[in-house]
Amino acid sequence: MYVNNLRKNVNVFVQIISSIQYRVIKQSADDAFYELQNPAEQIQAYMAFVPVVLAQVPRMTLDQLFEQKDEVAKTVLEELKKVMGEYGYMIEHILIVDIIPDPSVRIAMNEMQHKGFNLLVYTRVRREVYLLQLVSVNTRAPIASIRTRTL
Repeated sequence: MYVNNLRKNVNVFVQIISSIQYRVIKQSADDAFYELQNPAEQIQAYMAFVPVVLAQVPRMTLDQLFEQKDEVAKTVLEELKKVMGEYGYMIEHILIVDIIPDPSVRIAMNEMQHKGFNLLVYTRVRREVYLLQLVSVNTRAPIASIRTRTL
């Protein structure tokens, strides 16, 4: 698992957790063994400085990042294939496992979702009250009698 900490366009940090599958190219096994001491650390270091990660991701909104994470992974895969191919490694696949926004952003998003849910419930209750009032006016019966009939 690889973790990248990135600063977004509104000075909020985002962690991108990714999983990278790689293998040694048989014809370049000597390069793979002698060129890099620790390939996992080297791949992680390159992952942090891939131009798409440094240039495009900070300009995206959080929603865009979630929607386009496959495109970001594909672009990173192409860049890493070029770089690590020189050292005898084939990058097979990159999967963005998770995108974790700053804790303050997660709290704000949860509050917005909670308020939106409460607004939805409030709207439904107001609609039911309005419909009860319409029935009451149309039947010229008191609301109390309507309540007892519907229960």
